[in-house]
Amino acid sequence: MVIAEGQEGFRVTQKDVQDLIDFFTTHTMFQTNEKEYRRYTVQTFLFAREAERLGLVATQETLPQEPIPKQLALAEIYLAHRLQNLQLEPEAIQSYYRAFPERFLKDSGAEKWRSNPQPILTEDDLLPLEQVASQIDAFIRGQMKKTVEGAAFQELMAHYQVVMK
Repeated sequence: MVIAEGQEGFRVTQKDVQDLIDFFTTHTMFQTNEKEYRRYTVQTFLFAREAERLGLVATQETLPQEPIPKQLALAEIYLAHRLQNLQLEPEAIQSYYRAFPERFLKDSGAEKWRSNPQPILTEDDLLPLEQVASQIDAFIRGQMKKTVEGAAFQELMAHYQVVMK
């Protein structure tokens, strides 16, 4: 039984959903309801299709041979591509650095912090922004993963004109 169909031969069957359920039941502790498994299967297959269409899999990269692990790996490659290409303004990183200075202390075990619960922080107390910018960038991208994932799913549903049954 077909549960989702779209342009360019896109199709997800109930067997695909059951294969995903079986995979998760066997290999992970992840469990959800049938409706969510259906949505996740469609999303996974769409992301995998886009990863292949965009040529995101390098020839030297090995993918699992089994269908479901392969689809999941391709979907992760696509999502990583979307996150990597997400435009973050330098101001976003600077704002995070300024909003949470206590996360970037040079010496977080110093007596200054133990004796005064809310000391005045100066630039001298903090690691240089240049040194922690990549960590902040990765953190912000990680926090935005669900938003990017949802937007990508909606874009691909529209692009392939997918109808879920």
